[in-house]
Amino acid sequence: MSKQPFAPNSRSLIVLLGLSTALIAMGIDVLLPALPVMVRELGLSPGQAQLAVGLYIAGFALGQIGWGWLSDSHGRRPVMLLGTGGYAVATLLCAFIDSGASLLALRFVQGLFSSATRTASRAMLRDLFTGVPLARKMSAMTSVFFLSPLLAPQLGTLLLIVAGWRGVFWLPGLVAAGCFAVCWLRLAESHPKHLRRRSSPGDILHLAAAMVKHPLSGPCLALQAGMSIGLMIWISSSSLILVGHFDVPAHLFGLFFSATALVQFCGAMLCNRLLKRGAPAPVMALGASCVVVGGLLMLAVTLPGGGTLWQMMGAMWIYMLGFGLIVPASGGMALHAFGAAGGMAAALMGSIQSLSGSFGSALSAWTYDGTPRSLGIGIGLSAGIASLMALLLSRRLHRSPDLLGQVPDEPPEPPLQ
Repeated sequence: MSKQPFAPNSRSLIVLLGLSTALIAMGIDVLLPALPVMVRELGLSPGQAQLAVGLYIAGFALGQIGWGWLSDSHGRRPVMLLGTGGYAVATLLCAFIDSGASLLALRFVQGLFSSATRTASRAMLRDLFTGVPLARKMSAMTSVFFLSPLLAPQLGTLLLIVAGWRGVFWLPGLVAAGCFAVCWLRLAESHPKHLRRRSSPGDILHLAAAMVKHPLSGPCLALQAGMSIGLMIWISSSSLILVGHFDVPAHLFGLFFSATALVQFCGAMLCNRLLKRGAPAPVMALGASCVVVGGLLMLAVTLPGGGTLWQMMGAMWIYMLGFGLIVPASGGMALHAFGAAGGMAAALMGSIQSLSGSFGSALSAWTYDGTPRSLGIGIGLSAGIASLMALLLSRRLHRSPDLLGQVPDEPPEPPLQ
């Protein structure tokens, strides 16, 4: 490892962690424009093509607990190296295969390794920061993450035109390889040996219960779950609604998708800026206001069935501005009190997000009737859950600022034998 690793408070570290977590979204967003061509050239059925996304998400959801356990027992740096390196190899191999079955297997492997980067990055930030600084760093890292859905669909289309469907795997593969190289050279270990621990299944269940019961972490986890429902409903149904219902040309769909990601990016940047100036309670209240207004407008526009494209997108963008404000900050607050098992805590939070997102996708499929009503129902449900939790958090933080102001007591664990 380099003798000059990134400083804990450096922008370079945040960019590295943000890019490493952006591999998760990049593995889907860059691929989407190439799915129809892959169906034709690899002899896949449309259902198998959807599995190329579904298996990736399944691998991501299933891998988090294992990576969280490994990062707590062996450190964050090895998990980051395994995650970025394994993702790079699996992704670049996808560019060379000629079998649909091989592609699907590699997509599952991609998902497994992508979950390592997310779990270790969050745990690493928790090792280095607590309280409001942790919420700020989480929002800054999320801002980098949002660059993927902002740019990836257009890059995927360009790569498809220039290099064919195999080209869409080169970009995430090379980005992952670059992240691996930088992690190897400049990333220091943040989890010292005397704090490492091996969690038993009972320990994991105890930690999950403690996080749910905690006055700060519990509402944060519910908020994260609510917003994950809304995000996956948008991802699952946006193309069907925009292209199928509103007749948006297929080549313009990526612009609407990127515009939504831009709003999320602006929300995360605003969150970071506001946290520099004051306590998180007003940030959560502002974010909750945006989410509830966006959710109510979405219901008003979509349920009667007569809303216009721009009315629907306006409501969505207000909702997504609130998403950018409250999701990154609440992620940091959820981990604040659980640094001694930061890897497993980050994994549990990610698992809750994944399960909630899966529910959102299922809800979208169940309620879709060829109109935007399914989007309105899902966003309305998401907004109701998340805004209530964000307002509860704002109230608790306003009344008890010591919930974030006090550094948690984390006695050293005995060294591993």
